[in-house]
Amino acid sequence: MLAKPSAMKKQLFECWRQTLENQTTHPLTQAEKNITKWTTNIYKRCSKNLSTTTAIIRIYIGHTQLTHKYIFSTSQPPTCEFCNGNPGLTIRHVIFECSKYMEERRRHLTGVNPTELYELNNIVKIKNFIVHSNLTNLL
Repeated sequence: MLAKPSAMKKQLFECWRQTLENQTTHPLTQAEKNITKWTTNIYKRCSKNLSTTTAIIRIYIGHTQLTHKYIFSTSQPPTCEFCNGNPGLTIRHVIFECSKYMEERRRHLTGVNPTELYELNNIVKIKNFIVHSNLTNLL
């Protein structure tokens, strides 16, 4: 007998949570060992906005619709259409390098470098950047 979808989701989430909590090198575990506490902190700092919370969690995980939807199709990895040389479209590129978002990055992420991205005290800065850059629904 097959498990119900909700029971399967719970099992998958629990497996993912345990795997992540046992890792010591992943940025998420460096920021916070307790996943429930970690996601709750993000949710609170995003003014309890679920879509923004989801976008930030996807940024932290490194898998967003913008950067990884090609995996589910037969297309090539995306490149940035706004930057010279069409670099690969990665989270790092969008947040720290892309010329399209230079003004919003200057406004909201001044003083944040890639190694500090996963610190919980930068969540509001990241939230403001993705909201004002109209990236929330793309991530």
